[in-house]
Amino acid sequence: VNGDETDGWDETLVMQDSRVGDILDLSDDELNSLMTQLCSKTPNVTLILDACHSGTGTKAVAVPRRVERDERRPRNNGQANATKQAQGTSDFRDEDMKYVLISGCTSNQLSYEHYVGEKSYGALSYFLIKELWAATGPVTYRDIMDNVKSKVKAHYSNQYPQLEGANSDQFIFSDSSSLAEAYILVDPYEDDKVTIHVGDIHGVTKGSIFEVYAPNTKKISKQTPIAKVRVMQVKPYKSLGKIMSGKVTKDQSRAVETEHMFSNEKLRVYFTKSRSAKFIKALTKTHDLPFVKEAESEAKSNLIITERSGNIYIGLPSEDVTSHKRFSSNDPHIDVKIAEEVERWAKWFNVLSITTPDPYLDFRLELVSIDPPEGSKGSLDLGKPEYTFSDGEKFEMIITNLSYYDVFIHVLDLEANGNITVLFPDDGAQELLESFGEWRDTVEAYLPPGISKTADVIKVFVTTNGLVNLKFLESAGAGTKGASEYDLENVLITSARPVRPSDAGKSLGLNEWNTTMRVLEVKR
Repeated sequence: VNGDETDGWDETLVMQDSRVGDILDLSDDELNSLMTQLCSKTPNVTLILDACHSGTGTKAVAVPRRVERDERRPRNNGQANATKQAQGTSDFRDEDMKYVLISGCTSNQLSYEHYVGEKSYGALSYFLIKELWAATGPVTYRDIMDNVKSKVKAHYSNQYPQLEGANSDQFIFSDSSSLAEAYILVDPYEDDKVTIHVGDIHGVTKGSIFEVYAPNTKKISKQTPIAKVRVMQVKPYKSLGKIMSGKVTKDQSRAVETEHMFSNEKLRVYFTKSRSAKFIKALTKTHDLPFVKEAESEAKSNLIITERSGNIYIGLPSEDVTSHKRFSSNDPHIDVKIAEEVERWAKWFNVLSITTPDPYLDFRLELVSIDPPEGSKGSLDLGKPEYTFSDGEKFEMIITNLSYYDVFIHVLDLEANGNITVLFPDDGAQELLESFGEWRDTVEAYLPPGISKTADVIKVFVTTNGLVNLKFLESAGAGTKGASEYDLENVLITSARPVRPSDAGKSLGLNEWNTTMRVLEVKR
């Protein structure tokens, strides 16, 4: 509008009352002016934007958060005509200002809706809230966003959340570290019930268990709980719990989740032809696949099934159909093969989605290129895929134990073709990583023949129990391993066997394991 945009259009935020009568959107220039005023009064400014920064530059493989352009010309005022200063990849703010900007994507990308069951959330908002809730002790904005970026990128390959500003390495929402360990507020409700001040939006699930401590308790891990509570009802922002033991008599009591009820989400599958849709509905009924749900569009799917030239292709929406697994439509056992393939992908997505709502074991995962070839981006690079390597390029996986406990490491490769491979330990032998120690292993990037690029997810689990073995996840089907006495194995066993009505969810302990992941792209 004021000549500072190469395309002639200002980026804007569509506010709640935008476009009602003569009310206009909030332009990026106006936001810059407001930020400048705010930063002049305090250095502790955090701005979170889960929105598209431009509307048409990226092919959407999911549902974007955007509206059509408003072509009305704004009124001439000082804020709207403010001159932009040096900007970061968000296109919104001078990077030297004392602030933190968390945005859903770069200035030429789309931010997508993330579907969980029947509900949708902004992808950045959903994974950011889960990471904030899971954070233990003082963590920086960069600590949080490293994990958020991985999870968003794993689900939406064309969306790269951004972290900018001079305060990016400051403790989150603070100018100093906190003296208290992370906790959740709990108030007494009735004789045997309590109100838990987190809900569905925070990832709380019915049946999960919280331990409750006295108000003002700071070092929760060193204190004895006054009560144990099981979640009975989950609302958007709070939950109702039933006291299993002990008593809760005072408001502002503090709680931590100790057992989480994991329930696998249904796999949303999109079928590109109506005949395929009818076929798969019969298939899911015949072959007992109640965990499959038909998606209404490719944009809202986890998996797509494409019928083309006498073949059926199954794969990720973000990958080119030529890289999808192919089956002949004339195969007499096509229904059995598709059922097995869909169940294999359900396992893949379930393992991908596993998080630790309240981890006690903190650790960091980094991928660092070894002697990168010219043009390689074998390190974290804002505005691009999280890690990009060339075919055959070697890189180091570096895991740093940031907890006070010794842990054992398990590294999985979730490949873009639906395979799950145990990278470490590959022979079943365990290796102990001591408290605040560092572990390194060298890996060579690999690109299958016939494709120009692919994206894999490196998912790491750490556990305090050295007897855990995850090799069963490499099996082609859903896995047949029985129940285990170890929490982490039970979480993954449940994930490897997609939930059916007879399975229901299972409440599993959280204090023996933790997980994180990084997305890497391999190109020729």
